[in-house]
Amino acid sequence: MLRVRPATPDDVPALVPLVQAMRLLHGDLTGNFDAKTMLCDGFGPSPAFRLLVGFMDNVVAGYSLYHDAYEPSHAARGAYIADLYVDADARRRGLGRQLVATVARDIRDRGGCFLWWVAQPWNEAAQTFYGRLGASGNPVTANALAYGSFETLAGFAADGGVVATARLCA
Repeated sequence: MLRVRPATPDDVPALVPLVQAMRLLHGDLTGNFDAKTMLCDGFGPSPAFRLLVGFMDNVVAGYSLYHDAYEPSHAARGAYIADLYVDADARRRGLGRQLVATVARDIRDRGGCFLWWVAQPWNEAAQTFYGRLGASGNPVTANALAYGSFETLAGFAADGGVVATARLCA
């Protein structure tokens, strides 16, 4: 039996290993998105994302982390799915579809009409799954600034009255 619901702070200890498994699978940095960060940024005074937890036979087996997005070309609200992960033993049983469907319902209920996400080109299983959902692939080049290059560029910004905010959780 599968079930999806919004995560609570009590779910964090069970979700951290899944988050780390996803990072390892993709060769991403591990350790940055730990329990403390998940609690602060997901459940603190100003949540940066929404988090769903998926259960297979009453065991935590997957999650989806997403945040609001806006597309000015279509004047539309939606969401970006930053993480979608289902434990290897629970795949191909409908949990991934249910996680994405639950994100879609949340966004629709809040006035949105689209989801978007990225997937690694080498991840053929993910590409196949997304195609079965009805997603269309659009070749794009993702660009990112992080850490040093981000700080360097931010330092070039003229003081236009933007107030820097400190991290909301200690």
